[in-house]
Amino acid sequence: MPNSLVIEKNDVMCYWVFDPQHFSAYPKCLNLEGKFPFRKEEGYTLSVNSKNLCDKYPLQIHNLGKPEERIRTTRSGENQIYEGFIGGKVEKIEDIGTQDQHYLKVKHDPLPTNDIHCNIILEFPGDKPIKQRRAWIRKELIACFGDETIKP
Repeated sequence: MPNSLVIEKNDVMCYWVFDPQHFSAYPKCLNLEGKFPFRKEEGYTLSVNSKNLCDKYPLQIHNLGKPEERIRTTRSGENQIYEGFIGGKVEKIEDIGTQDQHYLKVKHDPLPTNDIHCNIILEFPGDKPIKQRRAWIRKELIACFGDETIKP
């Protein structure tokens, strides 16, 4: 397994988006409100990929998944199709936080099949942030990523 690297402030984190999960229906436009979750079972993390660690951007990010991973099927049988990704600068992501030390940190977390994998981690020294604070942090994070979908 590859070693973790220090992620630079000028790096861009790339987050995959799927249709219709991350899009509003009419007109079709990116809408991450409520659909941009931290996986709390993994310590409040959000899975992303590093632009700076790519050999060939953006193709390497697009080609990471196996073809079958580009279509997800929900429990209700709905297909979610990979549309591309959005990017957020590490410096802006790590500026998000509150006075009582709830903040975001980007860390390289290489996988055997994905050396450019990273996590955005919600760090908190004591009690986990209340639901409203987590919602505010997620909203600020959504703003960092913007709404420009980088297409395959």
